[in-house]
Amino acid sequence: MRTIYNMALMNVECPKDMTERDCPLRQYLNSPASALRISINETLLMPKTENMEEICRAVNEMRQMCYECHKKNVIQR
Repeated sequence: MRTIYNMALMNVECPKDMTERDCPLRQYLNSPASALRISINETLLMPKTENMEEICRAVNEMRQMCYECHKKNVIQR
């Protein structure tokens, strides 16, 4: 049996001048280092591994990247 539950992990308003090309989160998710990948229609994050520790670490890294991006791009302006 396989059960799939979809959940919104993040719903973040990016800084005003941020683009898809500049986004550190999108760069990370498109890199081989990520335990997750973006689906073709960019609506789902799909695991590249069955290792839950790696997946949880990836989610924490994603949240940290967004925090740092906001801190850098919102506070300094």
